[in-house]
Amino acid sequence: MSSKTNLVLTNVSVYEKELQCIDLLALIQSKQFIDITHYLYDCHIIHCDVRPKNLMLDRDTNHIKLIDFGFAIAYDEDDDRGTVDIMGPVMYANDKFLDFHLELLTGKGFPYYHYERTFDLACALNIIMSNSNADMKRNIQSINILPDVQKRKLESLKFWQNLKQTNKHYSKLLNLIKQLDESDESNQSSSFAVLKDEIENFSTTEQ
Repeated sequence: MSSKTNLVLTNVSVYEKELQCIDLLALIQSKQFIDITHYLYDCHIIHCDVRPKNLMLDRDTNHIKLIDFGFAIAYDEDDDRGTVDIMGPVMYANDKFLDFHLELLTGKGFPYYHYERTFDLACALNIIMSNSNADMKRNIQSINILPDVQKRKLESLKFWQNLKQTNKHYSKLLNLIKQLDESDESNQSSSFAVLKDEIENFSTTEQ
């Protein structure tokens, strides 16, 4: 596993740090991942490019870092327009976003999407799920190498929808994210804590 130097955004400060790529997320790193999305959520920032290659490990602290904020936007609940063309994590996005992308590929609609405040959190959950077992990771890799863009997005949508129907833990986690969208500010920190607890329960079950 090769290491490289990247610019990292932490608490709105940019600094240079020696980081390493991550092949698999351990439970503690999955929880750190949720903490990162929690911080962005509280700051009303949507990264818009949450995917495995933008997750790095700081060996000095054994903490993961989310890098590359080039596509990040400020969340504004009154603004329902956001350019889709530059957004990256299609494979790990929620099914609503994948549905929207498929419509664009068939010439329907306009290239503007209302990014949910929990958009990054949903992407993080899908990345965590994809690292939960080898079969799931292989399935995702097989989708990622499909040459046809429309086919790749369609298979991605089918994959996550099927997982929601067949995996009770994943379905429960999605419901928790939905509840977070609907909750008031006073309950949101506890919602993130419940998410981490459920991820730990899922991880224990998968072992």
